[in-house]
Amino acid sequence: AYIEKELKQRSANEITELLLDGCKSKDIVGLDDHDFEKLNHLSFIGCDLESLDGLRKLPEVRVLDLSENKISSLEQIPKFLPNLYHLNICGNPI
Repeated sequence: AYIEKELKQRSANEITELLLDGCKSKDIVGLDDHDFEKLNHLSFIGCDLESLDGLRKLPEVRVLDLSENKISSLEQIPKFLPNLYHLNICGNPI
């Protein structure tokens, strides 16, 4: 729902920062429906995420914040975020 709200203000290819903090879900929802070609900062603080299912290839993302979730595996990150520079995973059972 938050992604859709953002898309009413600007198109997906204009969004550089997507802060989905507090959006409760067990996995990532909504990214695969849009082309976020300029997205470089993605945040999911306190979303109760249990996995990164739903993450898609976002080559421009350099900052990912997964703080305060329930994620126990990061295997998908290098595949989908090849240019990641900063990763925050504090508060996860890793």
